[in-house]
Amino acid sequence: MHKHALWYSLDPSITIGQLKKNEVSCTMNTSGLEEWMDKHSLGAVVQDEDAFHYKFLSITQSPYIVYYQ
Repeated sequence: MHKHALWYSLDPSITIGQLKKNEVSCTMNTSGLEEWMDKHSLGAVVQDEDAFHYKFLSITQSPYIVYYQ
């Protein structure tokens, strides 16, 4: 799972704009959230990953992060 999705989920001060511009230098421990998401069969992808479906990009305001179950 992409760290951007985890950082965005854990820190309410992080914005999508910061993630897109790689302005976030995050050192928080995300292992607890990763374990919780795995336990509940949750996942997330961001636009720069191969798993991000190309049809999302055709949406006028395309999502940067897509969470799924």
